[in-house]
Amino acid sequence: MGSQTGGITAQGDRTSTSKDRRTTIQPEQTAEPRGVRISVTALVTLVGALLAASISGTSLTFALVPGLRPDPKENVGAELAVLALDTNVDYSDYNLRPGRHIDVEARPDHPGNIFYLRAHIEGFKRESVRLKWFTYNPNGERQRGGKEATEESIFEPDAPINTQVAQIWVREPGTFDQYGEWKSREGKNYFIRFELYSGDVLLAFKDSPTFDLGG
Repeated sequence: MGSQTGGITAQGDRTSTSKDRRTTIQPEQTAEPRGVRISVTALVTLVGALLAASISGTSLTFALVPGLRPDPKENVGAELAVLALDTNVDYSDYNLRPGRHIDVEARPDHPGNIFYLRAHIEGFKRESVRLKWFTYNPNGERQRGGKEATEESIFEPDAPINTQVAQIWVREPGTFDQYGEWKSREGKNYFIRFELYSGDVLLAFKDSPTFDLGG
């Protein structure tokens, strides 16, 4: 049997020499360090554990505090209804009522009407919905020059399906004369149109009964 001697080249390859002086080069096999493999595996495991903990923690939070659960938006829509109204209520009297919902610029003795307005809202949990109202002539023409009110937070849905009732004071059309006496627009009947918005999208509207100012 022949004998072999060996060594290592400058490139790090291992060599062997047989008895007949033939030299062969055996490339050094490289392997990924064990420590690197462990680090990558540990990182993947850690990330997976953190994701699982996050999902589990979120589910637990929603289970303990259902109000924090986002709106599933299975149904989206709204309805408005005028349940009742109080007529000939001065703004100062309205300000004394508990649970009032608007604050407008008006003289304390400015007459108006209070509408008990119900909003049934679906799919807008913790979102801003805005209520606007406008004065219309009986023929359906919007009156010009009258003051209109816009409120950002009259209705604040806190559940996927939410129903709320608000007291809305709306001024009566007319003017105060130079002596401070109120002059209604006699012979100018009117009604109020309430509109509910999400952003610029009209969700619902409702017309009030027509007010007869005589004449």
